[in-house]
Amino acid sequence: MDSSQIPLSFVQSTPGAPFVVFFCVGLVLVGAFYLLRPWPPRRGRVLALLGLVAICAAVGLNVAQQRTVWIDSDHRLVQLQAGVAGLQRVSNWSFAQIEAVAVSLRPSSDFELGLDTPQGWLALQTYPEVQTAERQARELAVLADWTALRRGYRLAVKARGGDAQGLQSPSGRNVVSVDLNPVLQVVPAPEMDEPMR
Repeated sequence: MDSSQIPLSFVQSTPGAPFVVFFCVGLVLVGAFYLLRPWPPRRGRVLALLGLVAICAAVGLNVAQQRTVWIDSDHRLVQLQAGVAGLQRVSNWSFAQIEAVAVSLRPSSDFELGLDTPQGWLALQTYPEVQTAERQARELAVLADWTALRRGYRLAVKARGGDAQGLQSPSGRNVVSVDLNPVLQVVPAPEMDEPMR
């Protein structure tokens, strides 16, 4: 099977989610054991248990959410599945509806790969290095015939001063050689979209 026929997937979930869910269930059971004694319990204890159940349910559902984005080049389709198991919301976009694939500079200095959909920004994955994020964006752009953009930053090549060396040329003249090590630098550029080349 050709590798271009395999749908790409980007999965975002919380590590340790099963542990948190089991911890919440255990906390509710222990709370029920202590709050419902002696039987019949007072109204305040029942309300405290209901509050504990509500808090644990909210934490468990929030942590158990999973978000998967499928990019299928065979069917030229992007699909988002979001929610908890059994209660997922599905959104579909054709490749023609996607405006661009972009790498965005986040406030945490990470780089977020995402798609511009008709409903707005669809984050795919976060990378610590710009080169990795841009390589993935270029691959997606080629795969789906989208435009790859830099969003909120630009790249600049700066020279970092190196060592100066005194050399003697073959003609006998003394020359100074300076090795300037080029460094790729990310420069914030708010509200700017720059195409990748």
